[in-house]
Amino acid sequence: MLVFSNGPRSASAGFKVSVDEFTQDPFAEDVKLSELKEEPTKSHTKLRMTYGELVGNVKHLNAKSTFDVQTPVGAAGIRGTTFRLVYRPSGNGQAFFTLSTASGTVIFRLIRRAHLDRASKRWISSDD
Repeated sequence: MLVFSNGPRSASAGFKVSVDEFTQDPFAEDVKLSELKEEPTKSHTKLRMTYGELVGNVKHLNAKSTFDVQTPVGAAGIRGTTFRLVYRPSGNGQAFFTLSTASGTVIFRLIRRAHLDRASKRWISSDD
């Protein structure tokens, strides 16, 4: 489990993630993470996930804060929601990818060529 002041994250066994950036302005007073409804000060979080599943709850962020999760197919900008992100490459140039939220806002920026398979309602990415 990863715990940041803007909410905890848990991950599947065997997942691969790195913390590329985490900065936060100092707190004015002591805070209990379990009691936070929103982020106490401005922060920037950038995670890079290359395999696995990541589930998290990002508190409501300050206007100038960011929380991004980069995957090989794109980046999710998460703002105040419970989310689940899965990326599993198949080894043949394709990958299984899904992003879901309980509520709140997630903006996904696609960085690889992909198309929406309308039958399965899934994005299909290719290295071609």
